[in-house]
Amino acid sequence: MLRIAVALLVSNIVLADGLAIADGILVEGDYPKVSVAVGKTVEHAVGIRRGGWMCDDPSLLTGDIVTRGDTNFFVITGVKVGSTQCRVGLEREGGFVVFDVYITDGTVKPAPKVKR
Repeated sequence: MLRIAVALLVSNIVLADGLAIADGILVEGDYPKVSVAVGKTVEHAVGIRRGGWMCDDPSLLTGDIVTRGDTNFFVITGVKVGSTQCRVGLEREGGFVVFDVYITDGTVKPAPKVKR
């Protein structure tokens, strides 16, 4: 009986771990959500944050920080479908912000038809 309980516990941990990795969002929180299609580019103002950016899975996107006027922007271009978390800025350079980034294939699903 103990073996069955241990096996179930291990399988649940592996399953939960697999889901977290598959989703790409490893730390849940109230972070800004960014969605970009493969081949498209979006920008998000990050204020004074600077010093670099880093994503859990950098193969999904290309990124850059650009400055316009008094504001820095995190520029994201989708490379392949998936999701990841990105941190922009460094603590010693004015702090940082975390984004949940979702790269889509660009197709828009039609809204479900409502029966009347």
